[in-house]
Amino acid sequence: MADRLLFVCRANMCRSPMAEYLARRLFADWPVTVASAGTDAVDGALMHPYASRVVALTGADPRAFRTRRLGPDDLTGAALVLTATRRQRSRCAALAPSALHHTFTLRQFARLAAAAEPPVSAADGPLRAA
Repeated sequence: MADRLLFVCRANMCRSPMAEYLARRLFADWPVTVASAGTDAVDGALMHPYASRVVALTGADPRAFRTRRLGPDDLTGAALVLTATRRQRSRCAALAPSALHHTFTLRQFARLAAAAEPPVSAADGPLRAA
């Protein structure tokens, strides 16, 4: 079973979709699925044109992307949730308190990952090991 990585921002139009597309490329050879959502997103909107251009520069096609509003199942179904800000992390904790132990801001996760020892085993999946 693949681990699920979820990126969260406010509108799911810029930061989290760009992170989603970049992470998909980075994890292409790993058993990881990547998604994004927004705490205040309107379902079905297009990606912001500037973000779309950035994604296109990576070789991906962003035309099919549509925004998604964050729900509790998104959070509980993810092995790792990375948010753009502390406010969004708080919103995630309010929506699904059980997801708090695997929900971090990007900055917070970067600091923790830099200080952590490499996992001994990734048998449960690379994100869970992290």
